[in-house]
Amino acid sequence: MSNLIACAVVLYSAATGAIPEPSVLIWGNLQLNGQPVTANDDVRVFARVPEAPDDIGSYQMGSNLSAGDLFAIQIRLESLADGTAQSTNRALVGQTAQIFIDGGDVPNGPILVANFRICEKGQIRQASLPGIIPGTAGDFDQDCDVDFDDIAPFVNVLLGVDQSPSNIAAADMDLTGTADGHDIQLFVDAILAGA
Repeated sequence: MSNLIACAVVLYSAATGAIPEPSVLIWGNLQLNGQPVTANDDVRVFARVPEAPDDIGSYQMGSNLSAGDLFAIQIRLESLADGTAQSTNRALVGQTAQIFIDGGDVPNGPILVANFRICEKGQIRQASLPGIIPGTAGDFDQDCDVDFDDIAPFVNVLLGVDQSPSNIAAADMDLTGTADGHDIQLFVDAILAGA
């Protein structure tokens, strides 16, 4: 695991020089229709949160030669100390970022490929997309894992008691755009994976 983090830091540092606080970095490989996406493909990876209308981070495949066929997306976090306001292109800790792909090589795009719960500043996550980014989808209490403390908030979303856009996205384990009974087994699997 430390080798993966070191690789992410080197990959990101080559692109920007450092990981600026309070950004979050997600990096890894990408597939489209079961085939690997390469640096030669016209594919853009971007992130949004339901609470902000603009991209909070994006990466065009092939734009960083040192990344090769990997993507590396920096998610910008709001730097306001009190968290009372949110910019249109920044996320807040506790929100769920939705990761999409689009571009000339993505038919019928954009396509939702992952949900990522931002549980702390400076997170670095390796991911194979589409898929679940470990420890984040289904995490409602911002402790960077899915455990028994997340059950009640998950159930509240499914019952319609909690209508928070980020919590609905966090409960959408199967990436259909809605939180429903089809997400239950994936949520249980995430809890068992962390046990």
